[in-house]
Amino acid sequence: MKRYDVIIIGSGSAAGQAASILREAGKEIAIIENWTFGGTCPQRGCDPKKMLAEGAELFARAERMRELGVEGSLSLNWSSFN
Repeated sequence: MKRYDVIIIGSGSAAGQAASILREAGKEIAIIENWTFGGTCPQRGCDPKKMLAEGAELFARAERMRELGVEGSLSLNWSSFN
C-alpha cells in the first residue's frame, strides 16, 4: 500500500496551494475529492455567482443609462451565458 505524508481532502484553491508547498518540501501527497477537481469556487460557487452578478449589474447599469439617452433592450441567452 502506498503511504503518504499528507492527505488533502478537497481540491479547491487552498488545496492546490498547500499541495504545491508540500511537494516543494519533498512530501508525498494524496488529494481526495468526491466531485470534480477544482473545488466549490470554480465549479458551483464563486465563479458562477460572479457571472450572474456581472450579468445583473450590466442590466442595472443599462437601465440607469436610459436617463442619459441609452435606448434599446437587452436580453440574455441563458444557454450561451457561461
